[in-house]
Amino acid sequence: MSNRRILVTLFSGNGLAQLIMMLFAPIISRVYSETAMGTYAACVTVITIVVKVASLSLEKAIPLERDIRSANKLMKLSFTIVWLISLVLFIFYIFFDISLLNFVGIHPSLIMMILISLGIIFTSMIQIYNYQNMALEQYKTLSSTKGIQFMSTGVIQSTLSFFQVFKSSGLLLGDVGGKLISIWVLQHVAKKGHMEKVTLSWKEAVDLLRKHRNFILYSAPSGLINTLALQLPLLFVIGVFTSAEGGQYALVQRVIAVPISLLAISLAQFFYSFAAKNIAKEPEKVYELYMRLTWRLFIIMLVPMLLLFIFAPTIFPWVFGENWLLAGQLVPVLGSMFFSQAVFGATSQVLYIINKQGLQLRWECLKLVCIIGVFMIVQVDFLLAMYCYGIVVSFFNAMLWYLGQRNLAQVLMATNANYA
Repeated sequence: MSNRRILVTLFSGNGLAQLIMMLFAPIISRVYSETAMGTYAACVTVITIVVKVASLSLEKAIPLERDIRSANKLMKLSFTIVWLISLVLFIFYIFFDISLLNFVGIHPSLIMMILISLGIIFTSMIQIYNYQNMALEQYKTLSSTKGIQFMSTGVIQSTLSFFQVFKSSGLLLGDVGGKLISIWVLQHVAKKGHMEKVTLSWKEAVDLLRKHRNFILYSAPSGLINTLALQLPLLFVIGVFTSAEGGQYALVQRVIAVPISLLAISLAQFFYSFAAKNIAKEPEKVYELYMRLTWRLFIIMLVPMLLLFIFAPTIFPWVFGENWLLAGQLVPVLGSMFFSQAVFGATSQVLYIINKQGLQLRWECLKLVCIIGVFMIVQVDFLLAMYCYGIVVSFFNAMLWYLGQRNLAQVLMATNANYA
């Protein structure tokens, strides 16, 4: 499959997923309150944070495995680790009644914790299957399952809103249900052609852990810190301000940040797969794609983003309801962050591919410290705090791209020197 066809496939699937999410957003915003949306967003935030370490980032090594059988064993090991970590966290909650949600004043029920645990497992499994599909260049599967997931999630969440008993848990239950349906599709595709049954001995598991230890030591912490930098603001908003304001921010994430992340993910999946296969022998192609992709995203996203930032304060109350005026005001406040994520998100994992995980880890740590500093210092005004947060994230997104470009150039120079 040509690069152009791959991009069209990924864009079409993720574009459909974005459209589905946008169509359901006005319904969800009218049948659930800002507080319910904020609580749901806090639960999803906890799920997203834990997922980044639930598999120890071993799934990122799947595209690097040249032997299909070894890749399948690595998948099985990743699944096992995910289930074990999720079980440990749930048992810890049962015995000590401690959850990340406690720190923002939310005390989850047993049902909520069960759903959160299932959300961690299902999200991690989807992520592992996606990396397998990247390795096998199954871009149609990558493209279609996201749309199936969002459609299922939207239908379940909307349906449950009609039942009073699900007014508090319907959003989270629909989210978990949508992911379960997506996993069913991914498993069906895997069994149909690529996922053969393998056995995994203790020795093989230890060998795989040792072989890919850099992903455990650097990639997992770096991914966790990057996710904390993106997700903690919601928990800070709920903890420092209110759940209602957290709900306003959550709606902006749903209709602006998530579609942008889907765009970045679709391109990142293509870039990661391409770079993993070509970095050793043809780094010049990786460098060329790195630069071309960034420049084209800048050109393509500039005008739509400007229009969105100008008209969002007027459009949001009309589309989503009068209660969501603050969400519309948030869009231009966070405009620089959304634009930087759209432009630089597709290539943000390049340091993993060129074995610079330590550098990415240090940079992500510094970004997290700065973000925490913003919310510790700016607690008087909600919009001001979010503006400062957006500026900080924009700066670090741009600098991470620069570090990737500089290190790719060094790899290219070293390769040319070896052949000279």
